[in-house]
Amino acid sequence: MSSEVAKDKYGLILRTAEQIMLEEGMDQLSMNKVARAAQVAKGTLYLYFDSKEAIIGELTIKSRRKLLRHFQQAVQQHPEQPLKQLSAICWACLEFFKNEVLYADLVSFYEANTGLQETPDLLQSSLDISELVIGVIQDGQERQVIRQDVDAASLSFIMWGTNVGMMHLFASKSHHVTEYTKRGLPDVFQTFIELFIDSLKVK
Repeated sequence: MSSEVAKDKYGLILRTAEQIMLEEGMDQLSMNKVARAAQVAKGTLYLYFDSKEAIIGELTIKSRRKLLRHFQQAVQQHPEQPLKQLSAICWACLEFFKNEVLYADLVSFYEANTGLQETPDLLQSSLDISELVIGVIQDGQERQVIRQDVDAASLSFIMWGTNVGMMHLFASKSHHVTEYTKRGLPDVFQTFIELFIDSLKVK
């Protein structure tokens, strides 16, 4: 099999799996469904991916890169303003989780399934996001608008964890949040961002 044919088959399998998940949800993905929908023999499928988790892993890389582009665009909207850039990243995260549901689920998949081994490419796709956020934080420290005692790498993980926590809260408890706060979700999220950003400012 030529490398071009193999590349086409590889892409077909990924596109087919992605379509299945978009239509039926990630939980409904199976190797049998992918082979049938892609019209490839199951044995052929296993030449490219040894499990559905391997397929999900490749699509997770795509999803993380998609999220990274959202973050990069958010940062570019506020040149030389690190605090506004961090705020924009938070909002980009909210929009991504709201409008890109499958890709948001894929981004979170390996975090929720800690027993799965990340490939080097999968790990790098995560590090690329962290490095972008760390760069913004360090730029803010150099400009003396973000506290010097904050460790940039630790803060990037805290920022991710708290943002994802807010996303899951909104997804599962949106009615409770609006009922008890008497405010819309964007207003609640804005309060969260303001508190977060204020905690970073040089006083």
